[in-house]
Amino acid sequence: DLSNETKSLMEDTTRAVSQMGSMKLTRGDMSRLRGKALSLASRANLVDHRMVKANREHQQAFEKYRGLLYYALEIHEKRGIPLEEITDEMILKEKERKAQQAFDEIWREESDNVTKNKRKKKKKKVQQKKKPLVSLPKDGGSSAGEKKQTLLDLRAKYCTVLRLRKSFKEHPRVTKRWSTKEIASLRQIKDFDEEGNVVYRYQKLSVENLLIMRAYHYLPGTEKLIFDPLDRKKYTFPTATGVAMMCEMAIQKRRIFGVLYFGMNEKERVIYHRFFEEKSFTGFQEVLQSESLFGRVSVLEDKGEWKIQGRFSFSLLDGDVVHIKYPEETHSISIYPLHLSK
Repeated sequence: DLSNETKSLMEDTTRAVSQMGSMKLTRGDMSRLRGKALSLASRANLVDHRMVKANREHQQAFEKYRGLLYYALEIHEKRGIPLEEITDEMILKEKERKAQQAFDEIWREESDNVTKNKRKKKKKKVQQKKKPLVSLPKDGGSSAGEKKQTLLDLRAKYCTVLRLRKSFKEHPRVTKRWSTKEIASLRQIKDFDEEGNVVYRYQKLSVENLLIMRAYHYLPGTEKLIFDPLDRKKYTFPTATGVAMMCEMAIQKRRIFGVLYFGMNEKERVIYHRFFEEKSFTGFQEVLQSESLFGRVSVLEDKGEWKIQGRFSFSLLDGDVVHIKYPEETHSISIYPLHLSK
């Protein structure tokens, strides 16, 4: 386990430094500590290498699953089959159908080009005009730099629209209770199990894990992508309790791939749950439902504030990935579109 390995490494390093400061060291002591330092450095490199490898494999699984989900959503929209009933065989057939469709389009284009070239050869050759000393772009003079600037302007405009966009109403259990960073208050957050009993899920967590759990819940701004029908179709997929998004979180210098789940009441247009879950992406059915979301919370249960808490900013990255940054936090989130890049 990488986290245990890292913790053990830090403890050994602290112990070695403590020994150096609390005793008069002989040459033998120095030699032993030098050996321990080399051993710690070797272990640090090994842990770092294993973490990079694990993160790369996790990202590959994430991208593979995103492709599977694309085909599953195509089946869901065209044939009306619920996502949870779609099998791997159905996805494979849809993938083969799309590949054949793409091949047919390429073949048709190539055939058309061959036909056009044959017609051109039959015509008389037209005398070519002398080329000007300075060639102008075909698009009316716009340079590559201007095109890039236009793209940046469009991205900035989209982010502004996203920031000002209206959204679903959010229950205070989604916003207010996770806005605090006070450890004592976070430990007292109450939830309900499947039978409706009150539970304190976070009471025994370490401070580090408690703050990670807070980051998994405290993600204002993500709800903006649900309100607009086009963005909702582009970035979300349906679940039994609402919608979900394929995301990457950056937290405490770690990259974590998983799914952001929303519990929603469409009729009342209320979001009553939002939580990020790290996933292994080993099976298609794995991400279709949150492991911690049961039923729904009554909107009358809490009469607290219904405003979005905290500050955040949007940026649109390559591949239409929406990145949300929180200036006052140590985490951020990137939301990936559920379509394949062309």
